[in-house]
Amino acid sequence: MSKPTVSFADVISHSRRFLPWHANVASLQETTGAEWIEEKKAELISVNVTGVLLAGVGSSAFSWPVIESAPWTTQAALYASLITAMIAVSSGTQQYVTLSRIRGERLRVFQALLRGDKAVQSHHLYVWQMPIMLLSFSIWYLLIGLLILIYARAAASSAWGPDAKIAVVSGLATIFAFGNYLIGAATVYRLNAHLYSGKHNISVDPPVVQTSASWP
Repeated sequence: MSKPTVSFADVISHSRRFLPWHANVASLQETTGAEWIEEKKAELISVNVTGVLLAGVGSSAFSWPVIESAPWTTQAALYASLITAMIAVSSGTQQYVTLSRIRGERLRVFQALLRGDKAVQSHHLYVWQMPIMLLSFSIWYLLIGLLILIYARAAASSAWGPDAKIAVVSGLATIFAFGNYLIGAATVYRLNAHLYSGKHNISVDPPVVQTSASWP
């Protein structure tokens, strides 16, 4: 009995479901251009607010006394986090203003450009996912910089001093938080793949319209 073969094209096709803009591809195919724009604008507002807060945290970190004696990698990571957060806010603001101006005939042209005749243009959707992607990188840069700072101080201290204890507790907290992050990310990606794949066998009842009771 021959085993089924899997081509490279099949692997690429299935792996695309885990790309960050896959949900947006399916969302645009299932909704109208106006609905997609409203969803994207709400997302951009969240990105801009979070980016501003993250930039504030990154800039205030340079006022910490320990930063002056921190390794250069920590300072580089903090600078990278601050720069990436500001670019994410700038990109998100630019896209929000652009989407707010799309109406009428321009809305139909915009939807046609993204959707195309057969499939959504992936490079266009990559651009529209860029603010949240940059924000995610900014968060990771900040976390990496903090971890480098913590473990560099622990390595330079005594065998079991306060810095070593801080490193252990911080390491356990990081492992716990990162494990939960992976579980949440995997669940979200699987949910998106299930919702937009069209291959589920779940029957969805139509919504029940409630009418006001009539008096006899």
